[in-house]
Amino acid sequence: MGEEIERHLAGGGPDHGTARHLWCVVLATICRLYDHGFNLVSGTRDDLVETIMKSLRDGISTDRGEQSQSRDIYQNRHRIVAAFEVAEYAFLEAMIKKAIHTVMTAAKVIGEEAVFKYLRLIGAITCPDPDRHPDVVKHCLWSLLSRPFKEMLEDSIANEMCTWLRNAYPVVPAH
Repeated sequence: MGEEIERHLAGGGPDHGTARHLWCVVLATICRLYDHGFNLVSGTRDDLVETIMKSLRDGISTDRGEQSQSRDIYQNRHRIVAAFEVAEYAFLEAMIKKAIHTVMTAAKVIGEEAVFKYLRLIGAITCPDPDRHPDVVKHCLWSLLSRPFKEMLEDSIANEMCTWLRNAYPVVPAH
């Protein structure tokens, strides 16, 4: 799987004008299913591949609402296009099988949480235009960023609450 991603990046990478949303769509779809509770580690590979292919075959969204489809790319304020047509890539199912096999194998070695952290990072890095790709933002970038922000805010709020309590309710020693 890494070799194909490396070839994608060597061919111009995400900033290259001819770069396509392919790996980022596949990885964001895997992360999307994982985020929605689909058990990607213990399922059978063929069931997982079929579920991902079904998600990719779904149409694109009609508006830029809360819900998005896997292949949605925002062209402008009102227009959404498909990242690619599933029929464009005859090898798509084989590529997804390879990705799922890699995920399942790696999860046994380094753990599910670590695998999905790497998948999210790779999905974000390989995306040619993440700010117009809602699934990459929701299921790759935000998932990577939300935990550190949440932990930082929780620590900060806890410290601020302690300070506020000490200042608001000073403890006067009893005589």
